[in-house]
Amino acid sequence: MFNKLSKWISCFFLVVLCSCSSQKPENVIVEYFRYYQNGDLQAIQNLMANNEIAKNETYGFESIESIYISNMNDISISEEEAVIGVEFQVQYKKDKTIFVWNEGSNYRTFVLKKKYGKWKIHSIGNA
Repeated sequence: MFNKLSKWISCFFLVVLCSCSSQKPENVIVEYFRYYQNGDLQAIQNLMANNEIAKNETYGFESIESIYISNMNDISISEEEAVIGVEFQVQYKKDKTIFVWNEGSNYRTFVLKKKYGKWKIHSIGNA
């Protein structure tokens, strides 16, 4: 009985901890770049406040060799909105011609807003 109860309590805390950590706006940005690296448009659309914005963008997934965050800084965070500066690095494949970002270092400002209690990317803009 004690063994079952301790397993249940452990599972409960694991679920609570996992759900709390994914609620940070920074985690949404980390997911965005992970999905970008993997070329997963559907997953990117799920992170956006408005899926139509994601559908109309050019991503150039097939041209990306690597894309990763090198630095993030919170500009402002409140209960309903977060503005986060993100520096990231992009390397393109040698034989590709679609260039969405600059090769090397890039900086963008991500604005996230809560939608139905979850952080969603509202816009991505130049600093």
